[in-house]
Amino acid sequence: MKKLFVVPLSVACAVLSLSAAQAGNVENGKKLFESPTFGGGTSGKTCASCHADGAKLSADLFEREKHMVMGNEMASVADTVNVCIEMALKGKAIKTDSDEMKDVLAYMQALVKEKKE
Repeated sequence: MKKLFVVPLSVACAVLSLSAAQAGNVENGKKLFESPTFGGGTSGKTCASCHADGAKLSADLFEREKHMVMGNEMASVADTVNVCIEMALKGKAIKTDSDEMKDVLAYMQALVKEKKE
């Protein structure tokens, strides 16, 4: 009987750990969002230069299927982040599944959540 309880519990813990890892680190995301060198940026700008305290980030940002940024349609929020890195920060796009991207997206989600409340 104990084994039946232990197996599902360990599976649940593994799933929760995986979800937490996918969610990203909000604190690190904030640091990246405010870093002029994020994505190898050379313009001296940061994400916060245009989006301080979530400015210009719509409340439904993570609920939409498509996104418009600088006149271009993007399939995901990660793609829009990369456009901003390349255009505004003058850096190079980062992998959309990288820890840095997960962290920045987690911070952006926190900013958007504050707007909803």
